[in-house]
Amino acid sequence: MQPAENVKLAAKSLYPLIKEELSKQNDKVYGKTNMTMLDLDNWRNNELPESLKTRHEKKDCKLMKDELVLLLDWKLAFGVYRPSLPKLIKSNTEESIERVTREGFGIFLDFTKSIDEKDNFWETKKQDLHGQYKDIVKKSIKKFCELKGVGPATASLILSLTSKVEPIMVPPFFSDESFIYFILEAQRPDTKIKYNFKEYCDEYIPLFVSVLCETSDHDLNMNVLEKGGWALKMYDIHRLDTLCDIKPKFDIEEKDLKFFQWNINTQEQTKTENDHQEKPPEKLQPRKKRKTAK
Repeated sequence: MQPAENVKLAAKSLYPLIKEELSKQNDKVYGKTNMTMLDLDNWRNNELPESLKTRHEKKDCKLMKDELVLLLDWKLAFGVYRPSLPKLIKSNTEESIERVTREGFGIFLDFTKSIDEKDNFWETKKQDLHGQYKDIVKKSIKKFCELKGVGPATASLILSLTSKVEPIMVPPFFSDESFIYFILEAQRPDTKIKYNFKEYCDEYIPLFVSVLCETSDHDLNMNVLEKGGWALKMYDIHRLDTLCDIKPKFDIEEKDLKFFQWNINTQEQTKTENDHQEKPPEKLQPRKKRKTAK
């Protein structure tokens, strides 16, 4: 099975299993309607992107303050909890959030509007456009970062909400586990995430572009790649503790759980494999249940 196919299957079947399991383990509720973690995930992946699509059709694509606050709740619930961020996000005014997000979405969506043949956007021969795409994405998330409490990761999350507006060209969320799966473990083991623009725009996005250029699968986009990578790495890390009660619905080799097996450059890939071989095999030990954010 091709590496990208593993990721696509993980996004389709393993991702929802993990989200359901994590929701069962956390009784916290979110927002004015007391959403469970699973409800919150559905809101982030479906309801909010649909709302943005409707606003885009009315030429007013933006986020409201309560939506940005709830979006951060989603990010902290399923990721690393950082207690200082909610206060910073809430310190932004309604006007500033609407203005900055309107401008940030506008930067990206004005570019996508200028593309005539979106179905063929990821063809290898369109490398010049891909370079422009990366620059526009960077410019857009930098605009979002003008808001207090919004860094590159949260900014990428905001931009990924355009999945219903631009399903082919939507940029991915800069999630920890996905970046570890696609970049850190695959290309530079034993390094840490710095959460900066360079990692997102010069490593993460170009890899996803390379994958999309090599596939004819029109159901595969950057959002799918991110979700699949997140699910595979989450399962790899927590299969003996938090996620011990779930099992993937498809066969996957151990090596494909560890990192993305992708040959962008044969020499670099060989070096990466040698780096992994030089380390003694890791013995998995049962650990305590992973605590989700409270």
